[in-house]
Amino acid sequence: METSTLRDLCLSAGAAAHLAACASAQVPRTPKPEECPPGAIVAMTQTLGNLFIRESNPYHWPGPGIQLTEGGGRWVPVREGDTSIILADRWGTLPANTVLTGKMYFAQGRVFARLTRAWTPQGTTFPICAEVWEENERGLEMKPGSTRDNVQAFSTASYVRAVRHFD
Repeated sequence: METSTLRDLCLSAGAAAHLAACASAQVPRTPKPEECPPGAIVAMTQTLGNLFIRESNPYHWPGPGIQLTEGGGRWVPVREGDTSIILADRWGTLPANTVLTGKMYFAQGRVFARLTRAWTPQGTTFPICAEVWEENERGLEMKPGSTRDNVQAFSTASYVRAVRHFD
């Protein structure tokens, strides 16, 4: 059965239990692999000061810290689709407070973010290819009990890591 046919079947079902079963059957294990945006690798290795080199930062993570919220770590609401994240630290030649944009995905109790564009505070933009990591794991922890319509991710110990393609 084609995905669109299965989706139509799920949407037309009247029972809430049936809807939940269809929705959970379509959740992928992880986001599908994708190539980086055109020009991202050149921008990240030449223009922006080689973002693949492990930057030193106050937390000794292999990338710059990010801000999902102001203040200490806490659960924050997130949703799938377009997203933006603010760099808390400098990353290569990108200054703190650069906004990274891309897409957020949910899978297997984690929140994944694939970032494809950097917007500096001065208004300059660059293609990038980066993901959000938490400690040594790709993605962020999803709050237990989250549903597709009400998801929360924890906002501390998170950083951005440059990648050469999205796995």
